Formats: sequence, structure tokens, C-alpha cells
Amino acid sequence: MPNTVEVAHHEAGHAVAAFVLNLSIGRKGVRIIPDDDSLGAAYVLHQLRGNPEFEMSPRMHVRLLDYAVMCLAGDAAQKKFNPRRRFAAQGDRHCAVDLLSYISSSNEILELQFKIAHLRARGLVDVRWKEIEAVASALIERKTLNREEVRKAFLSTMPLILAEEAEKFRVPVS
Repeated sequence: MPNTVEVAHHEAGHAVAAFVLNLSIGRKGVRIIPDDDSLGAAYVLHQLRGNPEFEMSPRMHVRLLDYAVMCLAGDAAQKKFNPRRRFAAQGDRHCAVDLLSYISSSNEILELQFKIAHLRARGLVDVRWKEIEAVASALIERKTLNREEVRKAFLSTMPLILAEEAEKFRVPVS
């Protein structure tokens, strides 16, 4: 069973991926408080839940890929933190496959899309490891972070001038 620090890195992986990919972290934020279903959760808003009727535009195609990357980033972060762990986040993998199934016309394409999303998640985790550790530390300290607290933890890893510049280029997502 993963410990609290592992779970914090897992959820921080989701949160940092959401932040980097401009996916909205929901009102409930990110938590490492266990419940009946999980050891933690990152609440990220996406419009597909309960809405299978949507228009597949090129933008939506890219967004679905980004959501799949975010789903897989938690497991990638947890694996980077503890390479010898034996548990896999099956719920996250199922979420990614469900999202990718909207843009895959065959099982072969679905498998390739999944591999691409998995590689992007691993790459994002490698590049943003410092930020993931900062968010994980904040999670360990507070147990729950809202989107503003995730943003502050993320930006705390950058020199002040870079953090201010990064904020200028952040695109709001409605």
C-alpha cells in the first residue's frame, strides 16, 4: 500500500500536469485524504462527464489528449518517486483510455494514442519534477490544496522574475 508521501507525489503529478496543460483544477482542488474509493484525488474539470454528445473539433482532439496525459501523470510521478512500487493506478489508466476512445477509430489507434499520452506524461513529470515535489510538499503539509495553492506551490520553484513572466503567458481556460 502506498504511503502518504507517495500519494502526495501521485496527486501532485496530476495537479502539475493540469497546471502546465491549462486544464482547470476544480473547486475541490487536490487532496491526499483517503476515502472509500481512493487514497487521494485531483479534481480536474472536464466537459465530457455525462455529455457524450459533443462536437469533435481539432481543439477538442488536443484537449482530450491533454486530459489523458493529466490522467497518466499521477502514476508517472509516483513511479518516479518510488521506482520499485508495485501498485498501478488502474482508475487513472481507465480514465485515459476512456478519453482516448473518443478520438480513436480502432483498438490499434487507441493503443498508439495511449502510448503517446503515457510518454508525454513521463516527459512532463521529468521536466517538471521540481514543481511536482513542491506541490507534493504542500500537500503533505496541508492535506488539501485549492487551485490557487497549487499555482503558488508550482511558482515557488521559479525565481520571482520568471514566475511573474510565466503568469503573463498563462492562457485562461473557461
